[in-house]
Amino acid sequence: MRPSPPAPQYRLQLTVPDTHPDLTAAWWPFCRIAPGLPRAPEPVQAKPALGSPLEALSAVLLDLYPLALGTAISAFEPGVFELLQQGIAFDSGWMGRATLRQGAAVMHNSCLYRLPLECALDWERLKHDDPSVTYRSEGIGRPLMISTADASLSPAFRAYVQKYSLEHALMCWADDPVLGLHSFLSLYRHDRQRPFTPEDMGLMEALMPHVASATNINRVHQIAQIKAGTSGSRMAVAICDGFGFLQFAESGFADFMLLQWPDWTGPALPPAISLDPSRPGKSGFVGSCVTVEVRHLAELVVVQVRKRSVAASLTPRERDVTRLFAGGLTYKEVARRLELSPSTIKHHLRNAYSKLGVQDKGKIASLLSLDGEPELSVNASEMSS
Repeated sequence: MRPSPPAPQYRLQLTVPDTHPDLTAAWWPFCRIAPGLPRAPEPVQAKPALGSPLEALSAVLLDLYPLALGTAISAFEPGVFELLQQGIAFDSGWMGRATLRQGAAVMHNSCLYRLPLECALDWERLKHDDPSVTYRSEGIGRPLMISTADASLSPAFRAYVQKYSLEHALMCWADDPVLGLHSFLSLYRHDRQRPFTPEDMGLMEALMPHVASATNINRVHQIAQIKAGTSGSRMAVAICDGFGFLQFAESGFADFMLLQWPDWTGPALPPAISLDPSRPGKSGFVGSCVTVEVRHLAELVVVQVRKRSVAASLTPRERDVTRLFAGGLTYKEVARRLELSPSTIKHHLRNAYSKLGVQDKGKIASLLSLDGEPELSVNASEMSS
C-alpha cells in the first residue's frame, strides 16, 4: 500500500481568476534557476537507481520530508531534484505551480534545474502547444512521457524541445483542491537513446503526491519560522507569487485582510499592497485597520499582515500622556512628569479619548493592554481624578 503523504490544512478558499498579468515583459517573478546549476552541456550521469522501485521510493521519501522542514524556500526545489536522482536518472528538470485556464497553464512560480531562463520564456510563448497541459486539462492524472519523435507535437513545439535538447520528457501533475493550484514536475533526458521507462513512470506517479505535499510543508514551515517569537493572535502570514496571487495562507490571514478590505475574496492581494522590490521602504501597506509587510524569498513573496495598533492614531505626545495616565498617574502627576501644564495634559487626553473612542481611564488601560503594551496597574481611587 502506498504511504499517504501529510496533508497540511488551509482555511482560505481561493478561486483563481481567468485573467492574469501580461507576462511577456516581466515574467521573472514566476521562475528561477537552481543556484549553481547551469544547463549541463552534456547529459548528466545520475546516481544509479536502487534495486527496486519500492527501495527507490523509500530512499527518496526518507529524505524528502526532512528536506522540507530543514531547507529554506530558495533551496528546497533544487534539493528535491537532487533527491529524485536517487530513483530516476535525468539530465534537467522543471517544477512549480500553475493554474489551468482555457486550455493553457498560467504559471505562478517555478524552478528550473540545469536549464536556462530562456527555456521558460520560450515556453510561455508556446504553452498552448504543450501536450502535457492538454493532457492534464482533460483530467488525466497519470504521468505522461513525451519524446521529440512523437507525431503529436506541433512543429513549433518540436523545435522548442530540440532547441534545449529535451529529447525525452517525463511529466506529472498533482492538485491542491484548497487553493485551486496544480503542482507540476517535469524531468528531461537529453540523449535520444535513453528514453524513460514504464518503471520510471510508475515511480514518478508514486512520488508526485509526496513532492506536492512536501512543498506545502516547506512553505508552512517557513511561515512558522517567521512567526516564531511573535504573537500569533496579532499577525498572520501568507506566501504569494511576484504578482500577488496567493499560494499559501495560514488561518486568520483572511480575517485580517477583511478588516481593511471587507469585500476582498482573493486570491489576488488588493492592488494597494505594493510588492515592488525596487522601492525599499515603499513596499507593503499601511492602512487604518492593518499594516502589511512584504519580503521577497526567491521568486515568492512573504506577506505579513498585522492589526494596526490602536495607539498608532495618536501623536507621540498623546501616546506619552495616555500611557502615563492609564498607568495610574493623575493628570497633574503626568504634567509634572512631562514638565507640561495641567491644561495641556487635559487637551492631549481629550484628543486621545476622541481618537480611541473611549470615555474613561479604565478603558484606555484595557485598550493599550490588548494592543501589546505591558499590563497596566490602574489605581481605582484615581479613576475620577
